[in-house]
This record gives sequence, structure tokens and C-alpha cells, in this order.
Amino acid sequence: MAGLSAENQLRDVYNMRVVGNLAKRIKGVYAEFDGPGFCRGIEAELDALGFGERSRLIRDALTAHLPVDFTRSAQILMDSLEPELAVHPEETPWDGFIVVLETEFVDEAGINHFGLAMDVLKEMTKRFSSEGAIRTFIEKYQEESLALFKVRAVDPNVHVRRLVSEGTRCRLPLAAPLRSFKKDPTPVLQLLELLKDDAELYVQRSVANNLNDISKDNAKMVVSTLTKWSQNSSE
Repeated sequence: MAGLSAENQLRDVYNMRVVGNLAKRIKGVYAEFDGPGFCRGIEAELDALGFGERSRLIRDALTAHLPVDFTRSAQILMDSLEPELAVHPEETPWDGFIVVLETEFVDEAGINHFGLAMDVLKEMTKRFSSEGAIRTFIEKYQEESLALFKVRAVDPNVHVRRLVSEGTRCRLPLAAPLRSFKKDPTPVLQLLELLKDDAELYVQRSVANNLNDISKDNAKMVVSTLTKWSQNSSE
């Protein structure tokens, strides 16, 4: 990921240029969208706010300007997404942080729409990452999420496969812990078994990070799992 210049702060990933681009993209697929009003309301407050406050401000503006019907707003956001990341992007541009706001909108507005919300987050993770937002759905719909992740662990898209591992990390940095997986990581280990031999190092590293998280609470299970995988690979 490209670094911010020294004079910039993290909060500046949310700036009026990226807000304006978001408004333009949404307006392009949703003619009723009040782009100028959306931007004015954000610009009036943005400068004085920190990173988290800017995030909330823009999410609230999306809520105010998109349809209340999540089915409609979800489709609008999907239709307005920028092109997918490459399989091996040289860098993930900081402008991509705006997608995080969109995933958080889905997290909040779509919590009672599991199937649709998970489809939207799948598309969004191809542009940045849905690893934070997807955890709310894991908490509320654990069985359904695990079943879906078994399918997505073999998805053709590398970013979707990585989301299965990264989103299920029990100790994902800057996110609330998944306490049920800290207590019993068995379901996660079953998913990681599907991903451990992934052709992409990007996914393999995520699997390693997930195992490292699990080891902090269940070291013996990780050792046992790695031993089993090693034995299976040598047979």
C-alpha cells in the first residue's frame, strides 16, 4: 500500500476529492442522488474532524442521501463501484479507503439482509477489503456465514478467498474480537484447511496471520492442526 506523505495524516484519506468522486459515481447510476447536497454537508464539517469522526460523517451522509430500502441502496452502491483490484496490485491506493465507509454502511443498513449484504461485501472486497464489516454478520449469522465461506474459500477471485481467512481472524487488528472463535477455533481451522495451499502468497500470509491469532488462545490446537496438515501433505 502506498504510504501517505509525511505532511499528511491518516484522517486525510477521507478528503473532499474522494468524497466528490464517490458522489459522482453514485450520481452516475442513481439520477436522484443529490451530489451537491451530499458534498456540502460533508465539507462544512470535515476539516475539524479526526479519522473516525470523518468516517462517521460520510457514512451518515450516505444514509441520508441513499434510499431507505436497503435492496435499492445496496444495488446503487454495487453499480457505482470502481474497477476491481488486480490479482497482484503493485499498491493499494489510499483512495480505496472510501470503500471501507461503504462496507460499514452495508454493515449497519444491511444487517437484516444477510444474503444481499454478503453479496455486496463480496464485491466491495475486490476493491479494498470488507474484513471489518463482515464480522458483524459472522456474529449474528455464524452458521450461515461459515457455510458461505466454505464456498468462497474456492472462489476464483483472490481477494474473496483472502476475505474468508482475514475476516474470520479472532484477533483482527482494529476490530472487535470474535469471542466464539477465540473459545473454539475449530470452524475457522476447517476453513483455513481449504486455503492453506492457495496458489497466491497473499492468501497464504492471511492464513498464517489467522493461525497466529488462534495460537494466542489455543496453541495446542494450532500445533495439532499443523502436524495433521504436514502428515497429510507427505502421504
